[in-house]
Amino acid sequence: MSVKSIRITFDVKGEVTIEMPGYVGKKCQEASQFIEKALGEVALKKQTAQFYQREADQRLKQSH
Repeated sequence: MSVKSIRITFDVKGEVTIEMPGYVGKKCQEASQFIEKALGEVALKKQTAQFYQREADQRLKQSH
């Protein structure tokens, strides 16, 4: 099991990037909700490969 953490980066324009290493699937969204609410409107949301990892693993198990 990997270590879960939350990285929040603010650039010089005031834009925020939130990275959630160690979280897979929808757990990432659940863990970041409070941050998104505190920061306000989300302009763009991009999912990494980790977001889809659990869902892909479950589908492989079901097909066997």
